[in-house]
Formats: sequence, structure tokens, C-alpha cells
Amino acid sequence: MSTIRLAVSVGDLNGISLECLVRALPHVSPDVEITLCSNEASLRSAIAAHGLTADVRSGALVAGGRTVHIHPIEAVVDVEPGALDAHSGLHAVQSLDAAVDLVQRGQAHGVVTLPLSKDVCGRAGFGFPGQTEYLADKAQGQAVMVLCSGTVRVALATIHVPLRRVAEVLTSDRIEDTVRVLDRHLRADRGVGTPRVAVLALNPHAGEHGRIGSEEDVLIRPSIERLCLEGYNVDGPHAADGFFAFGDYRNYDGIVAMYHDQGLIPLKLLANGGGVNCTVGLSLVRTSPDHGTAFGIAGKGLADERSTVEAIALAADIIRTRVNFR
Repeated sequence: MSTIRLAVSVGDLNGISLECLVRALPHVSPDVEITLCSNEASLRSAIAAHGLTADVRSGALVAGGRTVHIHPIEAVVDVEPGALDAHSGLHAVQSLDAAVDLVQRGQAHGVVTLPLSKDVCGRAGFGFPGQTEYLADKAQGQAVMVLCSGTVRVALATIHVPLRRVAEVLTSDRIEDTVRVLDRHLRADRGVGTPRVAVLALNPHAGEHGRIGSEEDVLIRPSIERLCLEGYNVDGPHAADGFFAFGDYRNYDGIVAMYHDQGLIPLKLLANGGGVNCTVGLSLVRTSPDHGTAFGIAGKGLADERSTVEAIALAADIIRTRVNFR
């Protein structure tokens, strides 16, 4: 594959997404071609409002010595950094739709989704808890969220679920399917020959054999035993605090956390601004920076582009690895 084509959804233009992209462009590999789903009027407004060093010329965004194709969408935004604006939410939703459509029509090899606000997009009619759930609805397969930093990859058995409901929705099928999807991702997308996967406990101290909770004995251990019988190299349940605090995570190719913050707080600490959200188990490649819209610093020139740099690089790496894996 000589050129890797990535479709990029622009996220919320009132947040830091475009600033991060403009700063990331000089670091993008020469064999990666980017198409940004937006429109010239909105991008010009965003460049002026955020004070970015970039220009829009005849269907292209020019920045950092790179030319990015613009795939036009209808919604137009009068950008105001930090504002919670339904028009910006509609623009973000249309951009996401367009980027996924480009991949599904074979005009791009993968999609990088820049941060949007679920609240603002909800005001524009976006009916999903997040972009991962949206992609699960649009693409074939079982969507699993994996946050990555180097060789640390944390998959979530439950995603955007209120903490009080995690134990209700956690099932053996969820745990086992998450391990299977993660194992496939590590082999096909990351080139790991025989992945070693750790499964975290739900309760403190891994439940203390029922003294602090029964999920480990009723759900998690039996799931691990069945997966081992299927041939997966998986163990646990590990108490999450000691697992990360004492460095056990370094011994594994992948980790399955039971809920969002259990896995993502330590991963983001380890990533130190360079983490990537990767949706796996689908027919398309999707990555995203691991931060949000950061409305509080939008327009102030304070955004850190490292996560966007890594998201673009990881999408390209996965596409290359998939081609070789086949």
C-alpha cells in the first residue's frame, strides 16, 4: 500500500480539535493522506477564532507544510471558542457521518475522530452515548473500546455506563467477548503473535472471595477458565490498584477492565497526554485522541497535540498491519 488515506471528523470546532490537528500535521508520515470532513466557511471561522497558523484554499486546508483535502458537509458554524452551540454539535455529527461514509464507500482506509461534546451533539439530535456506540451501530462487528499508550492496551468490558449500574450490566458474555475481540485486535492489528491478556477484578481486593463482592467468583473467574479452555492466554482477576501500582501491567499485551474509569485513569496517567482511543472489533479502523473538547482552554493556544499525533500514527500502523496480516 503506497498511500494510506484517512478520513478525519473534525469534532467540535468550539473546542481544541482543529488546533490539535493543525499542530499535528507536521508530524504525520508522508505516506498518509488526510481528508477533513468540514466546510471552508466553518474552517475559516475556526482558524480566525482560534488564531491558528493555517489557510483554506480551493477545497484544501494548508497547515504545517501539509495540504489536507476538505470533504464538504452542509452545517456551518460561526466559531466561538468554548461555546456550547448546537450548530457546532450538528457540524460535528455531520462530519462524523461523512468520515465513516468515506471509509464504507472505500474512499478512505480508516477514520480518525476528533473530540466532540456528547451534550452538545445531543442537542443536535445525536442519540448515542458516545462515538464508540455510534460506530457499533454503523459498522459491522462488536465494538470494543481500547485505550492505548505504547504497549499498554486497556479494553473495557463496559463503556459509558453509570457506575452504579456496572454490576447490573456486567455478564460472562461481555467479559468473554471483550477478551476474544481484544485478542483478535492484538494479533491482526498490532502484530502480537500470542497475546497475553490480564482481566481485572470488579471489586476491591478482587472481592476477597465473596467478602467484598461475589462478581469475581460468580462471573469473572468462570469466564477466565472457559477462555483458557478455548486456548486464550488469559489470567486474573487482578485487583486493579496493585496491578497498575506495582507494574504488573508491563507483563501483558492487553488488559480488560470492568468499567470506564477503572481502566482509563491509570492508562491516561501512564500516557501523560499521548494516549489513543481505538475502537476494535469492527470492519473499519477508527482511532481518536484520548481527551475531550477541552472548552476551558479552547482559543488560548494551550492544547497539547500529542494525542492527535499518536491517533493518526496508530490508525496508519493498524492499516499497514492488517494488510500484512491478510
